[in-house]
Amino acid sequence: MNGDGGSWIGEPNYPHAVIQLDPFHVQKEIRRCIADREARKEIGRLLSERDAVVETRRQQHGESAVPQGESLKQIGSG
Repeated sequence: MNGDGGSWIGEPNYPHAVIQLDPFHVQKEIRRCIADREARKEIGRLLSERDAVVETRRQQHGESAVPQGESLKQIGSG
C-alpha cells in the first residue's frame, strides 16, 4: 500500500498490508535527508533500476514474483 508514511495508513483496516512510501514522498524524503545533489541523483538512479527489475519480474511471473520481505539485494541478483 503506497502512502505518505503516516502511521494511520493500513491500520486497523489492513493490518497485514505492506506499507511503503509513494514515489513523491520517497523523493521528498531523499531531498530532506541527503544534501549532496550528486548523491540524490545516484539514489534516484538506483531506485529506478530496482523498479525496472521488479517490473520485469512481475511481467514475467505475475504479481507473486516479488515475495513479501524479499530484500532489494535478492531482487537485484534474481
